[in-house]
Amino acid sequence: MNDERAGSLEVGGPGGIRIQSILPISVESVAMTRSVPQAGSLLALAARHPTASSIGLAVAAFAALFGPLALVLSLHLPGWLMIGPGVVGAILLGGAIAAPRGALKALSRAFGQATLEQRILELALRCGGRLTVPGTAQQLSISLNDAESSLMDLARAGHVDIDNDPSSGAVIYVFRDFAKTNHDRAIGTPP
Repeated sequence: MNDERAGSLEVGGPGGIRIQSILPISVESVAMTRSVPQAGSLLALAARHPTASSIGLAVAAFAALFGPLALVLSLHLPGWLMIGPGVVGAILLGGAIAAPRGALKALSRAFGQATLEQRILELALRCGGRLTVPGTAQQLSISLNDAESSLMDLARAGHVDIDNDPSSGAVIYVFRDFAKTNHDRAIGTPP
């Protein structure tokens, strides 16, 4: 039932979903803010190339150990100054051993959800804040299940409203902060 006075839409009756309309923000102002690469992207790169990551970490470990050691020996400094470089070298060497064994893949999976969420948000911004599951899956080259579960997670968290296209009945996920108007066509809905 559509409640025009309150600027909301109820789907499914009294126990259903209430979609509240709010004023949209300027898409141009949001588009100007660029995100910096996250740790997840570096971990994903390292997970795809574990041998190169392992070699890089091993080289860094030896540099962390032998650079300060040469300095301490040549200047006749006390040996306790090697404690810090020794700890750093041990950590880097541990990473070099763990990299090819799948530790980086596990960390990449842990950060993967944030990366997919960020990609969905960028797509919503480009598409006026209205997405469908098939359109999201097609645009981001992900499975329908991944698209639906990610969009539903955002809806459950209260970041996204769920609506239906009046002509086709397709389920539309409305990102209120990015939505131009409630009548714009969502990506993936038929014309």
